[in-house]
Amino acid sequence: MPARCTSKRSALTLVEMLLAVSILSIMAVALGTLAMTIQTSNAHVTAQGEAAQHARVAISRIERAVNNAHASAEFPGVYVFVESVNGWNFPDVLVVWRPSGSAAHPDGRPLFSELTVFCPDPVEPWRLLEIRTPQDTRPTPPISQTASWRAELAAIRSDVSAERVELTDLLRVGSVTSGGLATDVRGAVFFHVRVLPSLTQWEQFQAGDVAWEDLDWAQSVSGSSAGLRQSWCAVELQLLPRSGDNHFDLTGDRVIPFFGSAAIYYELRR
Repeated sequence: MPARCTSKRSALTLVEMLLAVSILSIMAVALGTLAMTIQTSNAHVTAQGEAAQHARVAISRIERAVNNAHASAEFPGVYVFVESVNGWNFPDVLVVWRPSGSAAHPDGRPLFSELTVFCPDPVEPWRLLEIRTPQDTRPTPPISQTASWRAELAAIRSDVSAERVELTDLLRVGSVTSGGLATDVRGAVFFHVRVLPSLTQWEQFQAGDVAWEDLDWAQSVSGSSAGLRQSWCAVELQLLPRSGDNHFDLTGDRVIPFFGSAAIYYELRR
């Protein structure tokens, strides 16, 4: 009986090799896509977390300053000075009367050294600053003299010797345009202060134009000789999670708004 001859293949055919290469290529692309997705997701979560942490720190410092503010009939403890640029109003400068000890004139107006100013950096508006000038012991002007206040606050913001604390460098910024040309760049922080009774109402009462009982007392708390005043401050920060050095986001797709508020209550007497 003749012997049977058997053979074993020791190599792949061309078709098998092409199929194996195709499978490996698909797996490599899938793994690369997965790795890129994980990396992008991780970067997104990290940037979001950083923005949230910046907002917590910034808003916490602002709220703490407001909660510990000193106030009088002449200065309500906190006040927002609005700047107008090309017809647009920007309530982005908050002034808080926060003396380090006892106020020099507790029933009058603060000294500049007793103020804490929160505002965007005038040079790099994506930076939110907390500014103090402890060496400036001049008295502040009456709050009704807004032009004097704006000039003084502009000097404080540009004073290189002032004490500065950076609260965040993630503020969204936008250009103010006129005639299609950019004329200014502003950081997206907005303050709102409500005072009850308002400064105007209090002046009208002192002038005899409004009765004591008709003043808008906080929580309707008042007596025959004293009433409760509230100074309430709200803040909105629009932060842009870090992505390179671009602080502009024209669409607003990546901007995260954060909100906070604080208030003080104090007595006004006849």
